[in-house]
Amino acid sequence: MSQEAMEIVQAYYVYCRTREISGRSTLRLLESLIRLCQAHARLMFKDTVELFDAISIIILMESAFYTGLIDVENFQDLVIITDINDYE
Repeated sequence: MSQEAMEIVQAYYVYCRTREISGRSTLRLLESLIRLCQAHARLMFKDTVELFDAISIIILMESAFYTGLIDVENFQDLVIITDINDYE
């Protein structure tokens, strides 16, 4: 795993622990993130996990969590990007 990928996975895990949403911030989350990043890298025919793999998995985790099955009004951290030009 590259240093950049390790830092982004670590930062996301810390972010999840500070949010404490539905108890999903256990050590198993960190292990799952690492395994998913490794699997994504293998799917892309790479030997090491790079930043792209880590970001892809974080996006996957966030989209899986915010599927619309949750009462969104109670979660202040939800951000829906409607126009990418708003962030340039």
